[in-house]
Amino acid sequence: KIFRNDPKLPAHPRRVYSDYPGDAIFFLRKKKKKYATWQEAQVAVFQLGVSSMLDYMKSYKQDELLPALPRSAYLDYPGDTVFFGRQIKDLYPTWQEASAAAKKLGLDSAKKYREGLSKDLRLPSTPEEKYSDFPSWAIFLGKEKKDLYATWQEAGTAAVKLGATNTSSYLEARKKDPRLPKLPHRYKDYPGMEVFLGKL
Repeated sequence: KIFRNDPKLPAHPRRVYSDYPGDAIFFLRKKKKKYATWQEAQVAVFQLGVSSMLDYMKSYKQDELLPALPRSAYLDYPGDTVFFGRQIKDLYPTWQEASAAAKKLGLDSAKKYREGLSKDLRLPSTPEEKYSDFPSWAIFLGKEKKDLYATWQEAGTAAVKLGATNTSSYLEARKKDPRLPKLPHRYKDYPGMEVFLGKL
């Protein structure tokens, strides 16, 4: 400990000095230089052949000027879609088209979807944000049955008939009726569990 070599140095300078400037300045540490703009960082990303955030996290250390989290490093960060070269205009216009493309590639989970983005540059990195009518990951990737109740009212009525009174009993009711969705908030106008089960 350096402060032990000089009796005038406090052990905890941040507690002693009200105008303490921070460790970096106090100890004259220099922050590692990063690309000044996200556009410069983007060029470096293209040179690394990175096309998704998942790839970025694995590769950014190959270039010491790339920040660990570009969205935090640049105030005007445009979002992953633009940063990784997935221009909005080139993406599938509907979630149904993107869904078909994802399923064709065998991307049957959110994790696999993010890992497989580079196989089709028309797939958005965040489909839940891109499509205002995005249903759910389960439906998007074809993991939920299509013969579910069409509305939350129908599903709620069926669940109540099976004795569902709360989330726990709803999960039990699902085992008896495959038409009940795993997550009832898949319905866009889902009012909450209490209304769903007729408690309010």
